[in-house]
Amino acid sequence: MAEGSPTSWFSPDTLEGVRAAGNVVALRAVEAADGGRVEEAKGLFEVAVAGSADMRVVYAAFQFRFRMGEYDAAEGLVKRRLELAAPGSADEARAWNNYGLIWFFRGELVRAEECLRRALEMDRALGNEEGVARDLGNLSLVPEARGELDEAERLNLEALAVAERVGYRAVVASRLCNLGEIALARGEKQKARELIGRAEAAFGELGDEKNRAKCGELMRAMHSNG
Repeated sequence: MAEGSPTSWFSPDTLEGVRAAGNVVALRAVEAADGGRVEEAKGLFEVAVAGSADMRVVYAAFQFRFRMGEYDAAEGLVKRRLELAAPGSADEARAWNNYGLIWFFRGELVRAEECLRRALEMDRALGNEEGVARDLGNLSLVPEARGELDEAERLNLEALAVAERVGYRAVVASRLCNLGEIALARGEKQKARELIGRAEAAFGELGDEKNRAKCGELMRAMHSNG
């Protein structure tokens, strides 16, 4: 489960960033997206990005395109962020993390791993523990996709430990869910129930209805299958 708000295309920190940026066109784009006016949102984001060098605005446009599954457009916005980011900064690290996710969802696991490890190396050098937790969690998707469950579990546990230490609740919830899915893949149903149940509660506390519902579906499926 990669790194959302229950009723929004955008994560809470993304929404906060756009509001703080005060970009009126970007705010209209967010409103259009969340109102289901997708084509209007696309046009508004194009205008907002063309007229802004604010990383928060570009990131919001990226998140919208990425969550629509428009990976070519999302890649262009990641490249724009890499142009804007200070070398070696947390912004650059997050852009590489997001580039890794694009490659992952394209099925390009080698490129995904390269980008995600680059982000992890940068965040570790910066001492950016939130970034480290996010990088480790997203990196775990690669071995999981390869069926390397031991390595996926190790990365998830490391991400969870960091996220719990710094209070990064969204990553705590997503890693609990991923660990539950790994346990389920191994046939460890009781362990899976415990982990996914904890994830469901954590997503509920965050107000993330989409991912809470996903966990609920997994729980119901496990109960119906004994």
